[in-house]
Amino acid sequence: MERSKISIIVPVYNAEKTLKQCVNSILSQTYKNIEVILVNDGSTDDSLKVCNKFSDEDKRVLVLSQKNMGVSASRNKGLKFAKGEFIQFIDSDDYIDKFMCEKLVKNIKQYKADVVVCGYNKISFNGIESKQGPRAVVEGIANLEQVFATAFEGALFNAPWNKIYKRSKIKETFLEGLCLGEDLKFNLSYFSNCDKFVFTNDCLYNYTDYSNSSLSERYDDDLLNLQLNLYKSSQDFCVKNFNGSIG
Repeated sequence: MERSKISIIVPVYNAEKTLKQCVNSILSQTYKNIEVILVNDGSTDDSLKVCNKFSDEDKRVLVLSQKNMGVSASRNKGLKFAKGEFIQFIDSDDYIDKFMCEKLVKNIKQYKADVVVCGYNKISFNGIESKQGPRAVVEGIANLEQVFATAFEGALFNAPWNKIYKRSKIKETFLEGLCLGEDLKFNLSYFSNCDKFVFTNDCLYNYTDYSNSSLSERYDDDLLNLQLNLYKSSQDFCVKNFNGSIG
C-alpha cells in the first residue's frame, strides 16, 4: 500500500504559531510515503523560517514561496509540483489524526474509488464538535444523490481538507481571486470526474476555529452575490448529475 505516494499541500500565511503542530501531525503519520509541500504565501512573520527548518530536518518536506496571492493560488502552486499519486490539502492552522493518511489510502485502494471523504472535529472556544457524515460507498455519480443532501448540509463537501483525491482526476484547479466558495467549486468540478465515492464517518481532521467573527456575519452585497453564486453552482451540479436539487 505504501508504494503509493501522497502529496500533502499546505498553504502557509503568517502561521508561525500553529505551523509546527500542523506539520508535526503530518510527519508523524503512520503512513510514511508522503511528500509535504509547504507553500509560503508571502508571510511577514517567521513562517518561512519554520518551513525551512522542517525541510532541513526531513527530506520529505518541500518549501515553495510566492508573493501573497491567497490560499487558492497556494494550493494551485503546490499542485504544479506534486508528484504523488494521491493529493491531500491541509490548512496550516489545523492538524490531523496520525492514522488519517493510512485510513484514506486504505479506503481509496480497497474500493478502487476516486475520492474518499471523512468526518472532522471542529475545535473552537465552545469545545469540540464532531462532524460525521454518512458511511457509504457510492458507485456512479447519479447515485451520489443518496448522500448528497446529508453531506452538503453537514459541510462535508465544501472543504478540500477532509478528502483524498487522485491527482490524475484533477482537471480544474482552484479559482483564484474569490474570498468564498473556491473550495466548493473545486470539489464540484472534481466530483464530476469521479465514478466511485467513499464516505467514512471517522473524524480524522481537526479543524480549528477560534475566530470571533466569520464571513457569514458579513452582509455586504459582494458576499450575498457570492453565496447566491455558490448555491446556483450546487443546484446546477445536482440538476446535471441526478436531475434534482438541494432544496
